[in-house]
Order: sequence, then structure tokens, then C-alpha cells
Amino acid sequence: MNTPKSKILFVDDEPQILETLKLVFRGWNIKTTTSTKEALKLLQSETFGVIVSDQRMPEMTGVEFLKEAKALSPKSVRILLTGYSELDNVIESINSGEVYRFITKPWDNDKLKKTVETACKIAELDADLKEEVEKAKGKKAETMSNTDVELLFIDKLDSHLQGYKSLFENTYTCHTAKTIEEAYTLLADHKAIGVVACDSTLASSKGTVFLTAIRSLYPDLVTIFMSDSKDAQEAIKLINDGQIFRYLVKPFPRDVFRETIEDAVAKHMAYQDNPLNNIKRKEDTVMQAAPVKAQLPLNDFLADIRSKVGSKKSY
Repeated sequence: MNTPKSKILFVDDEPQILETLKLVFRGWNIKTTTSTKEALKLLQSETFGVIVSDQRMPEMTGVEFLKEAKALSPKSVRILLTGYSELDNVIESINSGEVYRFITKPWDNDKLKKTVETACKIAELDADLKEEVEKAKGKKAETMSNTDVELLFIDKLDSHLQGYKSLFENTYTCHTAKTIEEAYTLLADHKAIGVVACDSTLASSKGTVFLTAIRSLYPDLVTIFMSDSKDAQEAIKLINDGQIFRYLVKPFPRDVFRETIEDAVAKHMAYQDNPLNNIKRKEDTVMQAAPVKAQLPLNDFLADIRSKVGSKKSY
């Protein structure tokens, strides 16, 4: 493993944890602190490619710290490290948009190092892609409108699908699917679909893998998961493997859902306008991920993605 060029900031209120991290990352360009306030001061004066923060700290939570860290250092890749997997913390880390990976203690040293190494490479990638971005912008004949983005809602209940559709059909072209198979076909036939909202009634292990899989096939797609589940491990998989945009716990107010969809449309448009906005696309570039075959039958497609996720050497 080559030592990355990027500087890494580790924040944890337990000195012994930081000592362990110093040993794990011996020879890397790192700084450590037990104080989130001190960490924020460091971010005002130094550039860090990656920030790794513990969740449970006395001054503020890790998610709260990473929100402030993003404002000070927006290009830093952020990782949340915690000794427990409470669903609220996982969901907040997803919905705040601050976290690239969620890692629970005790960690595997090799997987942790590989994850941080990948995060460093993602942080270092911006300069290399700038020329590509400028070329892409030069080829655009016109600016895409938000109403050009199409929506896909996936739920096994007709009443839910009609309710979702009624909220947005006056603004967007809306598609609905009652099965994963229907959704897979719709995505292949309608390339303008930019946002997918999937209900947990379809999210068996197959459905969860599906959300990960479609991001591999369509990296600019923005995905939303709707659930009444309290399964933190499921949420961690969705952020670590699928980079989902939002995790909504039912029941949620209509206004929250409307705002979430609008935010997702804006995110998709940002991805279309500039690949540097898309951490999934940058991760695929760093990992030199082979193109996913769009014509595979659904079960073969999901099996292929499941195999790739299972063989990952990082979190």
C-alpha cells in the first residue's frame, strides 16, 4: 500500500484510541486531537484531504463536528468512526450529507487503512479531473432544467405510489414500479430518470443490493430509501456500499418528502454539471472499477454487484 500524499486529521476524545491510530497509520501524514474545537481551529489554518471523527464526544457529536468541518474544508472527505451503531446517528450522517463512510469499532486495521487510502485518493482527484470537467462543459449546448429530471418511485402498494406521484406530477415526469424488476426495466428505458425513491417493503436483501447496484450502473442517480426499520446495519450498508442520498423513517411529513425530492433533483443536476460533485464517480475512478454491464438479466446483475461488494477490501 502506497502512502497517500494527503494529510489526515483524526479526532477522538479517547487518547488511547488516537495512540492506536498513530500506530496503525505510522508513516502517514496525520494529525490527531481529542478536541473538536481544536480540530476546527486546525481546519482554519491547515489543509486536510481526509477527516476521521469519532461520533461520541463531549463537546459535540461527530456528525455535528463534520457539518462544521465541511463548511471550513468542503473538499475534505469525511469518515465517521463509532463504537456503537445507533440508527439515529447513522441516519443523521446520511441525511446531513457529511459522511463518505460509517465505520464501527472495533475496526479491522487493514480495511480501515484501505478505506482511508481510498478517501485520500478521492480528495487528490479533483485537480486531475478539472480538465475533463471543462471539456464536458464546453460540449453542453444548453443548461438542463430541473424539470427535465424524471422521478421513479418504487413501492408495492398502489395507494403509496399514487400519493407520491400526486405530489410531483405537475412538475416532473413521474414513473412508478411495484417490483424491483419493473424498476430495473424503467431505468433502462428512461435515461432521464435522475432520482429514485424506494420503499423498504421492497428492501429485502435483494432490494438493498438493488439500490447499491443501480448507483454502479448509473453513478449520477440520486437514491432515497424510505423505511420504518430500525436496522442500523442496513443503513450502514446503504451509505457505505450505495452512497444513498437520504434515509427517511416513516411516517414523515409531506413537506419533508417534497423537500427531500427537490434536494435530490438539485443534487442530480449538480452531478450532471460537474463530476467533481459526485463522490461515487470519483470513487469508481480511484478504484478503477470496471464498467457494469447494463444488459445483464436482473438476478445476474445483482449477483455480480453482491460479489463485488463482498470482495471489497475496504469498508
